[in-house]
Amino acid sequence: MVWAIVSLVALLVIPGAVVVRASGVRTPWALALGPAVTFGIAGTAGWALGAIEVRFTLVSASICWAVTLLLALCWSGGSALIRRRRGSVDRSVSAETQPPAASRWRELGYGLIASIGVIIAAAVLTWTAIGRIASMSEGMATIQQGWDTLWHASVLRSITEDGMASATRMGEIQNVETQAVSYYPAAWHAFGALWILIVRLPITEAVNYLGIIIPAVTIPTAAAALTWRIIDRRKLSTAVAAGVAALVSAALPVLMPVGVFVGAWPYQVSIALAITVFAFVTSLPHAPQRILSAALSIIGIGELHPASVPTVVMLGAIWWLCYRLPRPAHPELGAVRAKLYDVAVIAAAFVPAVAVLLPQWLTGTSQTEDVRAVSAEVDDLDRFDAWYRGATMLTRHTE
Repeated sequence: MVWAIVSLVALLVIPGAVVVRASGVRTPWALALGPAVTFGIAGTAGWALGAIEVRFTLVSASICWAVTLLLALCWSGGSALIRRRRGSVDRSVSAETQPPAASRWRELGYGLIASIGVIIAAAVLTWTAIGRIASMSEGMATIQQGWDTLWHASVLRSITEDGMASATRMGEIQNVETQAVSYYPAAWHAFGALWILIVRLPITEAVNYLGIIIPAVTIPTAAAALTWRIIDRRKLSTAVAAGVAALVSAALPVLMPVGVFVGAWPYQVSIALAITVFAFVTSLPHAPQRILSAALSIIGIGELHPASVPTVVMLGAIWWLCYRLPRPAHPELGAVRAKLYDVAVIAAAFVPAVAVLLPQWLTGTSQTEDVRAVSAEVDDLDRFDAWYRGATMLTRHTE
């Protein structure tokens, strides 16, 4: 069990974090963005390899990761060259991205303080969930009888056996008789299949570990990252607040237990990572050299679930209107140009992401009517009740 947990967390964080760090982003943010970029590489690799009829395996996925790492190194080298040509002090990079050495060590310490809360929250969520399943008659091989859970397990088995992890070819699994084309975001499953090929666990056990460990790590991280961005100051109090926020996230049933209960694992993880990505994207006006990492992380959450990208856009729009619009990152450019610069830098991260994601999403346009036909309305609620239930997170699953 310990090896399964450690190996899963390592595979989740390290590949993406290495790429982000190679692109020039410092270690705390690299670790926070690691899962999003890892999913982005796995999901995009599955789609690309599926398009050219190449099996999705540890070897082919590793080659895709190496290509992405090379791209990040080239980006970092190019960014450094541009900064050198502009002079020893780059006007476009603030103290947030290039602080003095002492300040960098201090910020690393702040990151460690915040990570304590993340680690404790992740451990509590993991121990609680695994303890409940492990105590059942079949232990970690117990699989809940919900459609979503069985579907995720089936996709994992199909990828490990057939080597096809493309989101645009999920009809081959779902529509066995007709082979009708179907889109289903498969980054979660592609990543999970790689981990299964490493640890060699049965699908029934692996699906439980994947469904528990990944949100247990990403949800507290999202709470910490969001708090860091809200306070937006490199201070000890900010680090403590971020750690406390991570701890509090473990106590809210609507964040972790409900998502695990209904088997909505890709969606749950994508929304958690969307919060972390939002917190990172909002630093781009001060740090344009982070554009590549931001684009890769947006691709990652989009490969997990399409709903995550509009979440980042919505939060980003609120942040820009309420905070960055009256306080542009570079007021020296002038009132209009400074505001346009902020928007342009952020948009630059979304353009390549949309170029990768849109062709996949368009494959699923024929399924939109099926989605619209499902209603989530709750009857007999007035406006006050609706706001009260939203603020207190009283979903039907929580109750």
